[in-house]
Amino acid sequence: DLNETIRLNTEILDQCPSSHPFRGHALNNLAGALHSRYNRTGSQKALKQAIRLLTMALELCPSGHSERASALNNLATALYQRHRHTGSQEVLEQAISMYLEALAFRPPGHPRRSQSLSILASALKTRYDQMGQQRDLDESIRLSSEALEQLPVDHPSRSMVLSNLGSALNRQYEQTGSQDDLNKQIQLHREALTLLPHGHTGRWVPLTNLALALRDRYDLTGSLDDLGESIRLHRENLGPRGEHRRIALNNLAIALRTQYERSGALDVLEEVIQLHKESLSLHPPGHVDRGSSLRNLANALGNRHMVSCSLDDLEEEIRLDREVLGLLS
Repeated sequence: DLNETIRLNTEILDQCPSSHPFRGHALNNLAGALHSRYNRTGSQKALKQAIRLLTMALELCPSGHSERASALNNLATALYQRHRHTGSQEVLEQAISMYLEALAFRPPGHPRRSQSLSILASALKTRYDQMGQQRDLDESIRLSSEALEQLPVDHPSRSMVLSNLGSALNRQYEQTGSQDDLNKQIQLHREALTLLPHGHTGRWVPLTNLALALRDRYDLTGSLDDLGESIRLHRENLGPRGEHRRIALNNLAIALRTQYERSGALDVLEEVIQLHKESLSLHPPGHVDRGSSLRNLANALGNRHMVSCSLDDLEEEIRLDREVLGLLS
């Protein structure tokens, strides 16, 4: 039981004075349990508590300490997750600085160098997405490539590194339009997917990435095989509930709308409308993405009105568009 684990680790920490040699381990153990609570529940309070404890643990590992690299990585990862919720550039910069320092402790040949390379590459890609600095994207691709070279084909972290490199190449493709970049990222996402069996919790990421890349290639080449596979993968990715289902619903609806625009099949349009309706139900008033969900459903209803001339569809489209305007005012 996680709550009991947190309680016990809190009790252990309380019994370790600041000078106790086990205090750093106690801080890390409690922080790890709180981090697990955050991963399960999304509790920002638990994440903040973990960051506070990990900061204290890092203070016990001065320069030259054998555990400093691990302490830096642990705190940087918690800060990186905090950044994803707050969007704080300052927090992201702190995380990147710590990842860079940790990497310096892990020169070529170090058994955990690939881990440091991969997480730093991911953080740099995030900064590229925010700031648009080309050197961050170039460095992210270089670091991910180096990390991949160091991992055997059966290494448990290989799938994550493949996905990270594929995502960075996607950003490069958006710049260059090069089919070589697109084909390479598809190859990487396919390999990542083969390493994760059905039912694996990490399978959602390469499934999403591969499906989106295949749709990009359809847009480039017009290949119906790519579009069909993209739709199949998005269907497979429809989880039972939660954030993953919300994203997968939207991705599947967009891919099916592309198919409808190509075929004109009304049964496909009907499915698009049903998917957007469910998606809207998962974007209640106040949700940051409710406006885009409203527009998607309104556009799909407008498409059906053009075919059926249904006044109900037209009135619902107008109502949804008015709500969108209300969000913008």
